[in-house]
Amino acid sequence: MKHILGKLAAVVAVSLMPTVGNAANIEILTYYKPGGGTDQNIQMVKPLIEKQGHSVTVNYMKSCNQAIEYLQANNFSNRVLWHLNADFKPGDAKAKCVLDGTEDRVNAIGISAESPLAVCVSPGKNVSREDLKTKALKLGVAASGAEIFYASKIIETIGNSNITIEKYRGGGKMRKAAKAGDIDLFFATNSALKKVPGHGECFYSSMRNDPMGTPFAGGADAAFPTIANANIIWSNKESGAAVKAVQAALQDSGYVAAIRDMKMTVPAISEVATKVEAYANYPR
Repeated sequence: MKHILGKLAAVVAVSLMPTVGNAANIEILTYYKPGGGTDQNIQMVKPLIEKQGHSVTVNYMKSCNQAIEYLQANNFSNRVLWHLNADFKPGDAKAKCVLDGTEDRVNAIGISAESPLAVCVSPGKNVSREDLKTKALKLGVAASGAEIFYASKIIETIGNSNITIEKYRGGGKMRKAAKAGDIDLFFATNSALKKVPGHGECFYSSMRNDPMGTPFAGGADAAFPTIANANIIWSNKESGAAVKAVQAALQDSGYVAAIRDMKMTVPAISEVATKVEAYANYPR
Protein backbone atom coordinates (compact mmCIF):
# COMPACT_ATOMS: atom_id res chain seq x y z
CA MET A 1 0.00 0.00 0.00
CA LYS A 2 2.91 2.38 0.51
CA HIS A 3 3.03 3.36 -3.18
CA ILE A 4 -0.68 3.94 -3.72
CA LEU A 5 -0.79 7.64 -2.81
CA GLY A 6 2.03 8.49 -5.18
CA LYS A 7 0.48 6.45 -7.96
CA LEU A 8 -2.98 7.96 -7.49
CA ALA A 9 -1.62 11.49 -7.29
CA ALA A 10 0.17 10.94 -10.59
CA VAL A 11 -3.05 9.77 -12.21
CA VAL A 12 -4.88 12.88 -11.03
CA ALA A 13 -2.13 15.20 -12.22
CA VAL A 14 -1.92 13.62 -15.65
CA SER A 15 -5.64 13.26 -16.21
CA LEU A 16 -6.40 16.88 -15.46
CA MET A 17 -4.13 18.10 -18.26
CA PRO A 18 -6.02 19.41 -21.29
CA THR A 19 -6.21 16.76 -23.98
CA VAL A 20 -7.74 16.47 -27.40
CA GLY A 21 -8.94 13.12 -28.61
CA ASN A 22 -11.31 11.41 -31.01
CA ALA A 23 -14.49 9.59 -30.05
CA ALA A 24 -13.76 6.32 -28.28
CA ASN A 25 -15.49 3.05 -27.44
CA ILE A 26 -15.60 2.99 -23.65
CA GLU A 27 -16.48 -0.11 -21.66
CA ILE A 28 -17.84 0.18 -18.10
CA LEU A 29 -17.41 -2.92 -15.93
CA THR A 30 -19.50 -3.74 -12.88
CA TYR A 31 -19.92 -6.88 -10.81
CA TYR A 32 -23.31 -5.82 -9.39
CA LYS A 33 -26.64 -6.70 -10.99
CA PRO A 34 -28.57 -4.50 -13.43
CA GLY A 35 -30.99 -2.18 -11.66
CA GLY A 36 -29.16 -2.11 -8.33
CA GLY A 37 -27.68 0.97 -6.69
CA THR A 38 -24.33 0.72 -8.49
CA ASP A 39 -26.01 0.24 -11.86
CA GLN A 40 -28.32 3.19 -11.21
CA ASN A 41 -25.26 5.35 -10.66
CA ILE A 42 -23.64 4.03 -13.84
CA GLN A 43 -26.80 4.87 -15.79
CA MET A 44 -26.55 8.46 -14.53
CA VAL A 45 -22.95 8.81 -15.74
CA LYS A 46 -23.28 6.87 -19.02
CA PRO A 47 -25.28 9.51 -20.99
CA LEU A 48 -22.87 12.22 -19.84
CA ILE A 49 -20.01 10.25 -21.40
CA GLU A 50 -22.04 9.63 -24.58
CA LYS A 51 -22.83 13.34 -24.75
CA GLN A 52 -19.10 13.90 -25.26
CA GLY A 53 -19.26 11.84 -28.47
CA HIS A 54 -18.17 8.46 -27.13
CA SER A 55 -19.98 5.12 -27.33
CA VAL A 56 -20.44 3.28 -24.03
CA THR A 57 -21.05 -0.39 -23.25
CA VAL A 58 -21.84 -1.67 -19.74
CA ASN A 59 -20.53 -5.17 -19.05
CA TYR A 60 -22.03 -7.00 -16.04
CA MET A 61 -19.36 -9.38 -14.75
CA LYS A 62 -19.95 -12.49 -12.64
CA SER A 63 -17.58 -11.45 -9.86
CA CYS A 64 -15.36 -8.61 -8.76
CA ASN A 65 -12.19 -10.62 -9.32
CA GLN A 66 -13.33 -11.44 -12.86
CA ALA A 67 -13.96 -7.73 -13.44
CA ILE A 68 -10.48 -6.82 -12.17
CA GLU A 69 -8.88 -9.46 -14.41
CA TYR A 70 -10.90 -8.16 -17.36
CA LEU A 71 -9.90 -4.58 -16.55
CA GLN A 72 -6.22 -5.54 -16.62
CA ALA A 73 -6.45 -7.47 -19.90
CA ASN A 74 -4.54 -5.47 -22.51
CA ASN A 75 -6.88 -6.21 -25.43
CA PHE A 76 -9.00 -3.08 -24.87
CA SER A 77 -7.71 0.39 -24.15
CA ASN A 78 -10.69 2.18 -22.62
CA ARG A 79 -12.10 0.17 -19.73
CA VAL A 80 -13.28 1.48 -16.38
CA LEU A 81 -14.58 -0.41 -13.34
CA TRP A 82 -17.20 0.74 -10.81
CA HIS A 83 -16.04 -0.72 -7.48
CA LEU A 84 -17.82 -0.44 -4.12
CA ASN A 85 -15.38 0.77 -1.48
CA ALA A 86 -16.74 -1.75 1.06
CA ASP A 87 -15.18 -4.42 -1.19
CA PHE A 88 -11.77 -2.71 -1.18
CA LYS A 89 -9.75 -4.65 1.40
CA PRO A 90 -6.05 -4.57 0.49
CA GLY A 91 -4.11 -7.47 1.93
CA ASP A 92 -7.16 -9.71 2.34
CA ALA A 93 -6.70 -12.73 0.08
CA LYS A 94 -10.27 -13.87 0.83
CA ALA A 95 -11.93 -10.56 -0.03
CA LYS A 96 -14.62 -10.28 -2.69
CA CYS A 97 -12.10 -8.18 -4.63
CA VAL A 98 -8.44 -9.15 -4.31
CA LEU A 99 -6.98 -5.73 -5.06
CA ASP A 100 -4.64 -3.28 -3.37
CA GLY A 101 -4.63 -0.44 -5.90
CA THR A 102 -0.98 -0.70 -6.94
CA GLU A 103 -1.39 -3.32 -9.67
CA ASP A 104 -0.56 -2.66 -13.31
CA ARG A 105 -3.47 -1.26 -15.35
CA VAL A 106 -5.49 -0.46 -12.20
CA ASN A 107 -5.67 3.30 -11.64
CA ALA A 108 -8.18 5.15 -9.43
CA ILE A 109 -9.54 8.02 -11.52
CA GLY A 110 -12.66 9.14 -9.67
CA ILE A 111 -15.30 8.56 -7.01
CA SER A 112 -18.76 8.75 -8.53
CA ALA A 113 -20.65 9.26 -5.26
CA GLU A 114 -20.02 9.13 -1.54
CA SER A 115 -22.77 8.59 1.04
CA PRO A 116 -22.58 8.88 4.82
CA LEU A 117 -24.35 6.34 7.00
CA ALA A 118 -26.66 7.33 9.82
CA VAL A 119 -28.34 5.80 12.85
CA CYS A 120 -32.07 6.30 12.28
CA VAL A 121 -35.30 5.27 14.01
CA SER A 122 -37.25 2.41 12.44
CA PRO A 123 -40.80 3.11 11.19
CA GLY A 124 -43.38 2.97 13.95
CA LYS A 125 -40.80 3.11 16.76
CA ASN A 126 -40.86 5.89 19.32
CA VAL A 127 -37.22 6.56 20.20
CA SER A 128 -35.89 9.94 21.36
CA ARG A 129 -32.32 11.13 21.71
CA GLU A 130 -32.72 10.77 25.48
CA ASP A 131 -33.87 7.17 25.04
CA LEU A 132 -30.56 6.39 23.36
CA LYS A 133 -28.75 6.99 26.64
CA THR A 134 -30.61 4.47 28.79
CA LYS A 135 -33.17 2.25 27.01
CA ALA A 136 -32.65 -1.29 25.79
CA LEU A 137 -32.68 -0.94 22.01
CA LYS A 138 -31.81 -3.06 18.99
CA LEU A 139 -29.69 -1.46 16.26
CA GLY A 140 -29.70 -3.20 12.88
CA VAL A 141 -26.44 -3.15 10.92
CA ALA A 142 -25.47 -4.73 7.60
CA ALA A 143 -22.65 -7.10 8.48
CA SER A 144 -19.70 -5.49 6.74
CA GLY A 145 -16.63 -5.06 8.91
CA ALA A 146 -16.41 -1.27 8.73
CA GLU A 147 -20.10 -0.75 9.49
CA ILE A 148 -20.07 -3.10 12.48
CA PHE A 149 -16.98 -1.36 13.82
CA TYR A 150 -18.51 2.08 13.38
CA ALA A 151 -21.88 1.20 14.90
CA SER A 152 -20.03 -0.21 17.91
CA LYS A 153 -18.02 3.01 18.13
CA ILE A 154 -21.22 5.08 18.17
CA ILE A 155 -22.72 2.93 20.94
CA GLU A 156 -19.50 3.30 22.92
CA THR A 157 -19.71 7.08 22.49
CA ILE A 158 -23.37 7.16 23.60
CA GLY A 159 -22.40 5.12 26.66
CA ASN A 160 -25.49 2.88 26.67
CA SER A 161 -24.54 -0.76 27.09
CA ASN A 162 -28.22 -1.70 26.65
CA ILE A 163 -28.04 -1.08 22.88
CA THR A 164 -27.37 -4.34 21.09
CA ILE A 165 -26.31 -4.76 17.46
CA GLU A 166 -28.37 -7.06 15.25
CA LYS A 167 -26.29 -8.16 12.25
CA TYR A 168 -27.85 -8.73 8.82
CA ARG A 169 -26.44 -10.16 5.63
CA GLY A 170 -26.84 -7.07 3.50
CA GLY A 171 -28.66 -3.77 3.63
CA GLY A 172 -31.83 -5.18 2.06
CA LYS A 173 -32.42 -7.64 4.90
CA MET A 174 -31.66 -4.98 7.48
CA ARG A 175 -34.15 -2.54 5.92
CA LYS A 176 -36.77 -5.30 5.77
CA ALA A 177 -36.27 -5.89 9.52
CA ALA A 178 -36.62 -2.16 10.19
CA LYS A 179 -39.90 -1.99 8.25
CA ALA A 180 -41.17 -5.09 10.06
CA GLY A 181 -40.49 -3.53 13.46
CA ASP A 182 -37.91 -6.16 14.44
CA ILE A 183 -35.33 -3.50 15.32
CA ASP A 184 -35.63 -0.08 16.95
CA LEU A 185 -32.85 1.59 14.99
CA PHE A 186 -30.98 0.93 11.75
CA PHE A 187 -27.67 2.06 10.30
CA ALA A 188 -28.01 2.95 6.63
CA THR A 189 -26.68 5.21 3.91
CA ASN A 190 -28.52 8.43 3.16
CA SER A 191 -29.29 7.14 -0.32
CA ALA A 192 -31.00 4.03 1.13
CA LEU A 193 -33.33 5.89 3.50
CA LYS A 194 -35.93 6.30 0.76
CA LYS A 195 -36.27 2.51 0.86
CA VAL A 196 -37.48 2.74 4.47
CA PRO A 197 -40.57 4.94 4.16
CA GLY A 198 -41.84 6.37 7.42
CA HIS A 199 -38.51 6.12 9.23
CA GLY A 200 -37.99 8.42 12.18
CA GLU A 201 -35.26 10.87 13.10
CA CYS A 202 -31.64 10.19 12.19
CA PHE A 203 -29.46 10.87 15.22
CA TYR A 204 -25.83 10.30 14.23
CA SER A 205 -23.94 10.47 10.93
CA SER A 206 -20.69 8.77 10.01
CA MET A 207 -19.38 11.90 8.28
CA ARG A 208 -18.88 15.56 9.01
CA ASN A 209 -21.03 17.98 6.99
CA ASP A 210 -23.66 15.34 6.20
CA PRO A 211 -25.83 16.60 3.30
CA MET A 212 -28.92 15.75 5.37
CA GLY A 213 -27.67 17.84 8.26
CA THR A 214 -27.49 14.83 10.60
CA PRO A 215 -25.04 15.56 13.46
CA PHE A 216 -21.64 13.89 13.17
CA ALA A 217 -21.21 10.98 15.59
CA GLY A 218 -17.87 12.35 16.75
CA GLY A 219 -19.13 15.87 17.42
CA ALA A 220 -16.19 18.26 17.53
CA ASP A 221 -13.62 15.49 18.03
CA ALA A 222 -11.21 15.92 15.11
CA ALA A 223 -9.72 12.47 15.74
CA PHE A 224 -13.05 10.62 15.57
CA PRO A 225 -13.08 8.32 12.50
CA THR A 226 -15.39 8.73 9.52
CA ILE A 227 -16.72 6.15 7.08
CA ALA A 228 -18.82 6.33 3.93
CA ASN A 229 -20.14 4.10 1.18
CA ALA A 230 -18.69 5.07 -2.18
CA ASN A 231 -18.08 3.91 -5.73
CA ILE A 232 -14.41 4.01 -6.71
CA ILE A 233 -13.81 4.14 -10.45
CA TRP A 234 -10.69 2.35 -11.65
CA SER A 235 -9.26 2.64 -15.17
CA ASN A 236 -6.83 0.43 -17.05
CA LYS A 237 -4.95 3.57 -18.11
CA GLU A 238 -3.56 6.57 -16.23
CA SER A 239 -4.85 8.95 -18.89
CA GLY A 240 -6.69 8.92 -22.18
CA ALA A 241 -10.20 9.17 -23.59
CA ALA A 242 -11.97 7.10 -20.92
CA VAL A 243 -10.27 8.88 -18.02
CA LYS A 244 -10.99 12.32 -19.46
CA ALA A 245 -14.61 11.45 -20.31
CA VAL A 246 -15.44 9.91 -16.93
CA GLN A 247 -13.87 12.75 -14.98
CA ALA A 248 -15.71 15.34 -17.09
CA ALA A 249 -18.99 13.51 -16.40
CA LEU A 250 -18.34 13.46 -12.65
CA GLN A 251 -17.71 17.21 -12.69
CA ASP A 252 -20.87 17.98 -14.69
CA SER A 253 -22.90 20.50 -12.68
CA GLY A 254 -26.19 18.71 -13.34
CA TYR A 255 -24.75 15.40 -12.16
CA VAL A 256 -23.26 16.93 -9.01
CA ALA A 257 -26.61 18.57 -8.22
CA ALA A 258 -28.51 15.31 -8.78
CA ILE A 259 -26.20 13.42 -6.43
CA ARG A 260 -26.56 16.21 -3.87
CA ASP A 261 -30.35 15.91 -4.13
CA MET A 262 -29.89 12.24 -3.21
CA LYS A 263 -28.11 13.42 -0.03
CA MET A 264 -24.72 12.28 -1.26
CA THR A 265 -21.64 14.11 -2.54
CA VAL A 266 -19.21 13.81 -5.46
CA PRO A 267 -15.62 14.16 -4.23
CA ALA A 268 -13.34 16.37 -6.29
CA ILE A 269 -10.84 14.62 -8.56
CA SER A 270 -8.08 16.11 -6.40
CA GLU A 271 -9.47 14.21 -3.39
CA VAL A 272 -9.42 10.76 -4.99
CA ALA A 273 -5.95 9.75 -3.79
CA THR A 274 -6.46 10.51 -0.12
CA LYS A 275 -10.00 9.11 -0.03
CA VAL A 276 -9.04 5.80 -1.66
CA GLU A 277 -6.18 5.54 0.82
CA ALA A 278 -8.67 6.15 3.65
CA TYR A 279 -11.07 3.50 2.31
CA ALA A 280 -8.19 1.01 2.25
CA ASN A 281 -7.50 1.65 5.91
CA TYR A 282 -11.05 1.50 7.26
CA PRO A 283 -11.03 -0.42 10.55
CA ARG A 284 -12.87 -3.71 10.25
